[in-house]
Amino acid sequence: MKLRELRVHNFRCLHDATIGVSDYGLLIGANNAGKSSVIDAIRVVYEDPKFEAARDTPKKYANPQDTDTWVELEFELTPAEAASIKNEYLMKANRFRVRRNLHRPDNK
Repeated sequence: MKLRELRVHNFRCLHDATIGVSDYGLLIGANNAGKSSVIDAIRVVYEDPKFEAARDTPKKYANPQDTDTWVELEFELTPAEAASIKNEYLMKANRFRVRRNLHRPDNK
């Protein structure tokens, strides 16, 4: 199973980011550009570090009506891995997507 795409919504400075992932890659950017937020978004799916709404939700939302916070990982599966997953969960080309909803305000 290989990570192929990362989608992040309202996590720290990442309001709505989609990042393609290949076998090898680098995160390059200026200080305070969000490199650590990308790594932490992946880590928080696995609960290390744990999500804290006060720290991990944006200070200002791009869309004030959309304040949900989630991270989604899309994996490419080998044929053997794909055979072990129900067809209803598989996407095209032996892909599998997992979304972790991190924060949803009480008013929804």
